[in-house]
Amino acid sequence: MKYEYLGKPITFRGMTVKNRIFLPPMKTNYAGFDHYVSEQMMYYLESMAKGGIGLITTEAAEVDGDHMYDPTILGIWDDKFIPGLTELANRIHKYDCKLSVQLIQGGPFANSGYNEGRMPMSSTPMAHVWNPMETPKEMTKEDIERYYDLYAKAALRAKAAGCDAVEVHCAHGHALLGSFLSPIVNHRSDEFGGDLKGRAKFVIEVCKSIREAVGEDFPVSVRLSADDLEEGGNTAEDVAFVCEWLREVGVDYIHFSNGTLYDVGSLLPPTGKPNALNDFCTDEIRKHTTIPFGTVGRIKTPWVADLLIKEGRMDMVYVGRANIADPEWSNKALEDRTDDIRACIGCLWCLVSSSLVIPMQCTMNPGVENYKMDIIEKADTKKKVVVIGAGPAGLEAATTAAKRGHDVTVIEKNYKAGGQFVLASMPPVKQELATGLKYLINEANKAGVTFLYNTEATVELVKELNPDEIIVATGAKPKMPAWITSKHPNVVSAWDILSGAEHPGL
Repeated sequence: MKYEYLGKPITFRGMTVKNRIFLPPMKTNYAGFDHYVSEQMMYYLESMAKGGIGLITTEAAEVDGDHMYDPTILGIWDDKFIPGLTELANRIHKYDCKLSVQLIQGGPFANSGYNEGRMPMSSTPMAHVWNPMETPKEMTKEDIERYYDLYAKAALRAKAAGCDAVEVHCAHGHALLGSFLSPIVNHRSDEFGGDLKGRAKFVIEVCKSIREAVGEDFPVSVRLSADDLEEGGNTAEDVAFVCEWLREVGVDYIHFSNGTLYDVGSLLPPTGKPNALNDFCTDEIRKHTTIPFGTVGRIKTPWVADLLIKEGRMDMVYVGRANIADPEWSNKALEDRTDDIRACIGCLWCLVSSSLVIPMQCTMNPGVENYKMDIIEKADTKKKVVVIGAGPAGLEAATTAAKRGHDVTVIEKNYKAGGQFVLASMPPVKQELATGLKYLINEANKAGVTFLYNTEATVELVKELNPDEIIVATGAKPKMPAWITSKHPNVVSAWDILSGAEHPGL
């Protein structure tokens, strides 16, 4: 199937993006505690550019070094960060990919612990749900107006570095601008609060300042929640009004997320949530605004992405975690090699690992954390390799060995591959995990791995195969208490139920 709509170019203010696949900003901790663009970050983003994506948005970059969003945030508050961004832009541009920098200030989220004791600032002196132990300072008009210049200067640094656009973060009822826009957080009664027009004034003035600073030839986008999905929060109709106002002051396109940090299940949807789960809100917004927009949120399969654009429900798609799992997602999608896409299984380990202030990791793609794992070179000497066990570890080991040129045989006592990965995909809303297992099996078959199913790995068999190397990947077994292993009639293991060996009854 040819995904012709996904592959169509789109132009904003003279910036032509070669296709409709955009990368949203996602926290990685790759900047580290010095806040510079690191080699790891460059490799991570360059691999996606090489993989065919049209536009990359960096993770959030801090505009105010005195009130940082978090301790490993990417920096753009000083000219010293320009060289790193320049190198990143140059590496991205080699693949005809555009680079946008997301601009943020922490607002009530900016904990004083990593800001040398400086307290966070916000629209209202009300503690943030993710920084509950600190009451932020209520900003004065002078405080607010100072940020017009900070955002504008940050945008100018992005432009000076050779980046192609900037994105202003104003979503999820958090960070600085998001906290002003949110009626849940903003309880002001001055010109920056009271009603929607007042709450939106800060982001409008920031965008006007950015436009004036960067000129007319540099695209600006804004990230918004299409709907807060919270009682008392902004609705899709509210957001449509904000979008039209942003269009009038020179914003070129909108990047929609959804929800707030008060309910991360809508903001960061796990396995079991619907595909493209935010489009029901943007469908309403589409009725009331002409500004181009794209939406993030479990858009993981090419046919879904293409259909959303074909039906006019959005102008581009933001494909995030699927690109973490497979940086070549875009090329594979546009070349109709969908069976070759390494599936994102929705496990959220990328989110959890980045929240632990360690380098972001991916269950399906270990090369995200350590790019050296992506380097698979042919072995100097071809060997016969036997792998015992066709679970995920055995499959990955067998595929890697085969790609290096070895003759690989996998012995599996079951009639199919997968091991405990099969069981993991059995519970309700966990079927998505099976897509990851399917990928591992397909890769092993493509690499030329030989499988011996329904076969016990006996000493005699292994001797008969005469391998040079043996990899034991038989997996773990649950440690069962004696009163269970003694065949208690009313107790069975979850493994037995999930595999169908036992029936739990009613």
